[in-house]
Amino acid sequence: MQSPMPEKYLIRVADKTNYEVASNGCVIVDVPILEHGCTMYLLGIIKVMDSSPSNLSAIHLNKGHQTVRKFSLNDIAKLPIDNEGYHLVKFE
Repeated sequence: MQSPMPEKYLIRVADKTNYEVASNGCVIVDVPILEHGCTMYLLGIIKVMDSSPSNLSAIHLNKGHQTVRKFSLNDIAKLPIDNEGYHLVKFE
């Protein structure tokens, strides 16, 4: 996490586990198996709904008791990556 004071933030995963962000902005989280979603097709051909667990906003960035941003696993995968291979979140 790139922030002037990253240690003021907390990562909450799947509404179960909290991870404190270190003063250097690093945090490694374990994501449990998320509930299975379903995909719905119209006439068995056209996808009309995709409830993949990868699309659930299961990772919350909190400051104090307030959620300031939510991420899905797909959102995390789209974040920029630093030189060490970690995904970066920039937050003021």
